[in-house]
Amino acid sequence: MPLLVSSLTSEAQTQFVFVALGIILVILTHDITLMSVVHFSRGFLNQAFINWSAILASVILFGLSVYFGYEFFNRFFVFI
Repeated sequence: MPLLVSSLTSEAQTQFVFVALGIILVILTHDITLMSVVHFSRGFLNQAFINWSAILASVILFGLSVYFGYEFFNRFFVFI
């Protein structure tokens, strides 16, 4: 069971908030790191490679967000 979903069913509500904030911080860190890599590597990497790596990273991130959202709503409606 994913960490965010398991924290939703626990008795401590603050644990859910901390886990959700942790996920948001990881996503922001990922975005900032990807932007930094793209910015500093423009001089020595092919532009097509940078574009495809950004597309791949965004698809992966979108897939993770869909998965977390799906699990959240499934567990949330069971919890209610």
